[in-house]
Amino acid sequence: MLEASRLQSRWVARVPVLLWLLALSTMAQAEQAGDFTYHPEVGQVTLTGYTGTGGAVTIPASVTIIGNNAFESCTSLRSASFTGNAPLLSSYVFDYAASGFNVYYPK
Repeated sequence: MLEASRLQSRWVARVPVLLWLLALSTMAQAEQAGDFTYHPEVGQVTLTGYTGTGGAVTIPASVTIIGNNAFESCTSLRSASFTGNAPLLSSYVFDYAASGFNVYYPK
C-alpha cells in the first residue's frame, strides 16, 4: 500500500511538467504563410494573426476558425472575403478595423 501511494505522488508531481511540455509543443506549431499566421490542428486550421498592410483581404478556404483578435487594430483593413465556407469567428476578430469595414461571404 505504501508503494502505491509513493507511485501516485510521483505521478502527481510530474503532471505540471507534462502539461507545460504539451503547451510548449502546441505553441511551436504556429505557421506563417504570406501575411497570415496559422495554428493547424487535426481537423481544423485556426488563423491567429495578420501581418499584412491591410486593404482587401481574402481568407483562404482552408481556414476553419479565425482566432481571437486575429485582425485586431488593423485600421487599414477595408474588407475581408472568404473563398470557401465562412469560418467560425472568435471574439474581437476585426476589432478596431477601419470605419466602413465590410465582410463578404460566398454565395
